[in-house]
Amino acid sequence: MNVIKLRHVIKDAGLGTHGGPRKQQGHPHSIPSTNDMVMQLQRTIGNKALTQLMRSVKPQSTGKVIQRAIDPDLVEKQKEILEIPKDVKVRILELPKKSKPTEEIKTLNDIHKFNIDDLNEFPIGKVLFPDNYEKFSTGKDKDEEWLNSPMSDHMDLYGGAAYNHRYNLVTIIEGKGPRDLLHEIGHFKQNSQGFNATNVDTTILEYHNVILNENLFEGDPRLSYSKPSFIKSTDKSWKDLREDFAEPEKNSALLDEIEMALTKEKYEAHAELIKKNLVNEYFGKKTK
Repeated sequence: MNVIKLRHVIKDAGLGTHGGPRKQQGHPHSIPSTNDMVMQLQRTIGNKALTQLMRSVKPQSTGKVIQRAIDPDLVEKQKEILEIPKDVKVRILELPKKSKPTEEIKTLNDIHKFNIDDLNEFPIGKVLFPDNYEKFSTGKDKDEEWLNSPMSDHMDLYGGAAYNHRYNLVTIIEGKGPRDLLHEIGHFKQNSQGFNATNVDTTILEYHNVILNENLFEGDPRLSYSKPSFIKSTDKSWKDLREDFAEPEKNSALLDEIEMALTKEKYEAHAELIKKNLVNEYFGKKTK
């Protein structure tokens, strides 16, 4: 999942992103950092204005028919690609585009749910964005437009797919492709190894997932997390990056794995560019 679209909206609205280390808000991989931006927009321009902005930059349809992302055979194939043991049950919630945050998960057809019986009694919004759901569902801040907006609009904020380590849950909007699913199952794998947005910088976490997991997908490798035009150039080096962590152990462990992966033949022509992109994204977000 990426935050390109939301950054674009923030830029258009004349806002910066929250600088410094991201605070964990109990949400998935990139969602902790994205939530900072969402909340800033909500405080600055209001939730209704944010909704309208997001609708105005929705991507155009490619016209392609995509197989339902939660297809069981596809999940098993991707587990095999990621070397996740067969007996490990990946937890997935595929959201119908017109579903609403207030709908209880148990009301969704079983074809949209994968190993999540324990979440059946929860409203969708309470699982995916508990802070906002609590704020906008009751009291003086109750927002009927937010509550009744389709999940396709809400998930646009997160690129249409996300991983939530609180519930060990992959969430994906219907119609997203296999590569998006592979990326999120990659975060599921990272979490099983002890790495998530509570103990690793989100930029490091995302690049590790792209390089070691998502790029196992057939086709050209992805060379950056964000779109290159959104990456701010800096004068920082890889050495600066390795020396800059508040929690060096977890971050350094993932950077070690990134460095090792970049020595492989598939990255021979791209290794230095990927490292520079990572450095620029990491330090760029701290100076906004």
